Amino acid sequence: MATSVLPVMAAGLSADEIKSSFIDKPFTWTHTSGVGGSTIHKADGSMVYDLNGKTRTAKWAIKKGKFCINAGDSDEACFALVANGKVFKSEDGKLVYTPK
Repeated sequence: MATSVLPVMAAGLSADEIKSSFIDKPFTWTHTSGVGGSTIHKADGSMVYDLNGKTRTAKWAIKKGKFCINAGDSDEACFALVANGKVFKSEDGKLVYTPK
């Protein structure tokens, strides 16, 4: 008898889980492109982050169940976040948030 093994996909965090996990908590972040730094997300939808040694500001929000970041670019990046223990990753695994 043949059986199939299907991969278990982690469900994305809910809006409430994102808020409780991220608001006012410091993280380091890395991207598969090789950039990274530290960040903190505020309850008012603002965020402060380091990129290449420079402190910058941006906006964050939760839209349609996805975590969205707008750093002033014309395109907003939105993605589901999944938890792996205390580490959070974008659904495609390219962005990783680790608590400080």
